[in-house]
Amino acid sequence: MPDLNDALGGQSVSYWIGLDGIDDGTNPDPIVIQAGFDANKQQDGTVTYEAWYEWFPNSKVPISTNDFSASAGESVAIGVTVTDAGTTAHAVFINEVTGQDYEADFFSPNEDTDARGQSAQWVIEEAPGTTLANFGTIQFINCAAMDANHVDYGVSGGTTVDLVVDGNTLATGAIASDTEVDATYTGP
Repeated sequence: MPDLNDALGGQSVSYWIGLDGIDDGTNPDPIVIQAGFDANKQQDGTVTYEAWYEWFPNSKVPISTNDFSASAGESVAIGVTVTDAGTTAHAVFINEVTGQDYEADFFSPNEDTDARGQSAQWVIEEAPGTTLANFGTIQFINCAAMDANHVDYGVSGGTTVDLVVDGNTLATGAIASDTEVDATYTGP
């Protein structure tokens, strides 16, 4: 979990893993099945971490910090799987420091938004309505993207996309190995 020591109050970063989400041209309705965290630096300097999961276009489902929590410096394992029928997803969160875990099943909003298994991604982004916090580097480690037959595609053949807002590169991505994706804040 990133510390946001260098961030300003009111800034945040959202980081998540997801399935689908890349428009492959076969369906006009974009979907993404995702699970992750929002880290927010409050005006008083405190930092909050909120876990969530989502089958977009549905809204995020926040997880109460009573049910699952994490703090700066802790490592959290997150997994998302989808049934063969593509209508049910399962999210798992495990705090590797405290041992706390959380699991949830969630469902396709309608038949037009069933999972397609077209892509997997590891993402950092600005949370809606905020500016991007200086998050340092977030490492997604032990990354795996598997199909229904458990074939592991790794990440080394993937593509990174930098976070650019109004012509300014705010963060860059790098594939560090076949199982690691790193995102680094570069600032405005």
